[in-house]
Amino acid sequence: MDRDGRFKAPIEAGTPAMSPPRTESHGLTVTRIEALGFRTLRYVSQRLGPFHVLVGPNASGKSAFLDVLAFLGDLHRVDLEHAIMGYEPFGIPRRATDPRHLTWMRRGKTFELAVEAAVPDVLRERLQNGTAGVCRYEIAVDVSEPYRIAREALWLKPEEEGAGAERERPRFPNPPEPPEGIVADPEKRAPARWRRVAVRESNPEHVTFRPETTAGRPLRMRIPTGKSVLDSLPPDGFPVAARFRRMLAEGVQRIALSGEAMRHPSPPSRSDTCLPDGSNLPHISHCAERTSRSLRGLDKARPRSTPRRRAHRGMDATVGRASLPERPPSERLGSSFLARLGGHPSVPGTDASCLSPQPHRSLPDRRARERPPSTCSGDGF
Repeated sequence: MDRDGRFKAPIEAGTPAMSPPRTESHGLTVTRIEALGFRTLRYVSQRLGPFHVLVGPNASGKSAFLDVLAFLGDLHRVDLEHAIMGYEPFGIPRRATDPRHLTWMRRGKTFELAVEAAVPDVLRERLQNGTAGVCRYEIAVDVSEPYRIAREALWLKPEEEGAGAERERPRFPNPPEPPEGIVADPEKRAPARWRRVAVRESNPEHVTFRPETTAGRPLRMRIPTGKSVLDSLPPDGFPVAARFRRMLAEGVQRIALSGEAMRHPSPPSRSDTCLPDGSNLPHISHCAERTSRSLRGLDKARPRSTPRRRAHRGMDATVGRASLPERPPSERLGSSFLARLGGHPSVPGTDASCLSPQPHRSLPDRRARERPPSTCSGDGF
C-alpha cells in the first residue's frame, strides 16, 4: 500500500500469474476481488488462486482486503444496516460508528466492491448458451444519509482471455490511476457476450431479473435499497445466482482469535471445525497430529513378497505371501483413528460413533478367513 492508499501487489517479470482454477464440483471458486474507495483501499483488482498469503505492515490494507468478502457475506446474511453497524446475534462486529468512515480517507460518498467466481461445469451445462465461465457480482454503496445500495448487478460473462499471462504491474511511484467506477451503469449497453442476470435500474428500488437457463421474459420487482437483489431471487431459472448467494452467505467465515478464549482448556467435545475465536485450536492441532502420525505409519505398512516356511502338524508347508490378498488400509490403521473418521475396520459401513475404540490386536483377523488353501505335500494327506 503506497502513501496514496493504492494496493500494490506487483508481479515479477517473467513470473506467470495463476489462471483461474477450474472446478468440477458444485461449488464456486472466487477468482477476483475488486474494491474502489473502501476503507484503506483506494483501488485494488487482484486475481486469486487456490492459496495466497497477505504480508504487509500495519494499516497497509490486509484486513480491508479480506473485509471485502466478509462485508458482502454479512450483507447477504442480514442487511446493509446491520452489515455496517453490526449485529451481535449473528456475530457481526460494528465496522464503523459513521458509515462515511468506510470510504477511503473518509472522503467521497460511495464505495464500490466486486467479486468474481468461476462457474463449475455442472452449472454451466444448465445455462442458456453454456459459454459463461465467470459469475461477477458488483455493488456500490452510498453512505450519505440515508445510506443505501445505489447500484447493484450480477453478471454472467466468459472467461478472460490470456488470464495466465497477466502483465507486470507498474511500481511506486507510478501506480495506475483508479477507474471512475467498477460497477457498470445500468443505462449503458452491456459488454459483448456479457449477460445481466439481476440489475438495479436508474431508480435503485426497481430491479430486473433475467433467467439464466431460458430466454424468458424479464421479471421486474421492487426491492428496498437496504437489501441485496440476491435475497429476492425467483425460485426457478437462477442456478448460478442462487449458488453464488449461498457462497457469500454461508461460505465466508470470520476468524478473530481471542487470547482469553485460547487460554482455557479445549475439551474433545468441541467442534472439529475451527471456531472463530480459536478456542478449539488445541483440539484441532491434536487431531491433526494424530492423523499425521497414522498416515506416516501407513507408508511403512507394505505387504511382504518373500515366501516363508511354517510347520503344520509336523509337515512343511510353503505359503507365498505375495499370493495373499493385500491388507486393506482399514486394517493397517488403528481403530481409534478410524473411529474418529467415522468408520470401523472390522464392520465396514457402520457408524463409529456407537463403537468404542479397541486395540488393533483384538480385531478379528480377516486374512484368516480370506486366505486360500495352501498346497502341502506329505504322508499324512
